[in-house]
Amino acid sequence: MPASQQSTTGAQREGSGLRGRFAFGYLQSLGPDEVMDFDAIAAMKARHFAGGPSGLLSLSVSARGPDRSVGPVWRA
Repeated sequence: MPASQQSTTGAQREGSGLRGRFAFGYLQSLGPDEVMDFDAIAAMKARHFAGGPSGLLSLSVSARGPDRSVGPVWRA
């Protein structure tokens, strides 16, 4: 899991006190025939969102649609 994702969730959760949503997205360099890293999403959920909604920070996924990937990938 990239350090930028860990530091972003840490700052949102611990420092700001503001309500927010962390949207886990795909790498812009990911080819249209490559599936995004679902294992990394599961690891992020387990590490930072294991107790369910904290009230201030929630997790979402910014998945690619058919305009940025081939059929078998966006249907995965």
